Amino acid sequence: MPKAEADVHETDVEWEKWGARDPYFGVLTHDRYRASTISASDYLAFFESGRGHVDAVLASCRRHFGEDFQPRRVLDFGCGVGRVLLPFAEVCETVVGADVSESMLAEARRNCARFGIENVTLVQVDDSLTTIEGKFDLVHSTIVFQHIESERGLDLIARLIERVTPGGGISIHVTYGRDYGECRYGRPLSKQPPPARPRPLYRRALSVVGGLMRAGRSSIAKPVGSSDTAADPVMMMYHYDLSRIAYILHAAGATGFCAELTDHGGELGATLYARTDARPTIAPVGSELSFTNITS
Repeated sequence: MPKAEADVHETDVEWEKWGARDPYFGVLTHDRYRASTISASDYLAFFESGRGHVDAVLASCRRHFGEDFQPRRVLDFGCGVGRVLLPFAEVCETVVGADVSESMLAEARRNCARFGIENVTLVQVDDSLTTIEGKFDLVHSTIVFQHIESERGLDLIARLIERVTPGGGISIHVTYGRDYGECRYGRPLSKQPPPARPRPLYRRALSVVGGLMRAGRSSIAKPVGSSDTAADPVMMMYHYDLSRIAYILHAAGATGFCAELTDHGGELGATLYARTDARPTIAPVGSELSFTNITS
């Protein structure tokens, strides 16, 4: 369902540009996935990386939620061209892929047909999630919220956890800062900005957003260093306050949550895992709310 003009966000506009111009590179920013050069083997490697991600996510879910955790119905929020969506469909009964970009969804439909995947539903999503029906045993999102303004993203996370069945789980990746430059919360630089390398790099400029505090600071990442970059859309990066997400999860009835830390080229983040119970309310004082940092 197309969005009303007033509901269109700049980040969504740029994401649709990526979907129309260079969808695989927009998902994984490596030159091998450029539309102009991607080979058959690169195409298969792209989805193999998604398969590895799904295996790791399900292993983490079972470690945190219990060995018997086996989601039957999964929502992949920000599914793009289906890198993670298709592998989920291989091991789950039903998968819903949601994205703001119709061009990304069109390519995801083609990929489902190419791989013979028939248990997937694809929907163009709005901030109210009105196009997503029902609830899910697992709500998943990876390398998506970093491109969504943090205040808007927090509202989306709150809506997404409402779509988790009692006893179901959520696995959502966000970024919270970087290990050089700005947004390091007073800590000394752990390293200098990365030197020039053959792989795609990013020109990061701090975007001053009036009224937003540290979690709302954003940067604009634009790939440079290859012949395809002149007309590339921008990639906006946003950081999240993990304590605010903890409050959202707690209020939704999460029995605890765990964070697995990530580092994507100096962009520091965490994949958050939480499981809900049947009582969506703020727990009384003294109830358990765990936060565990797990590094691989």
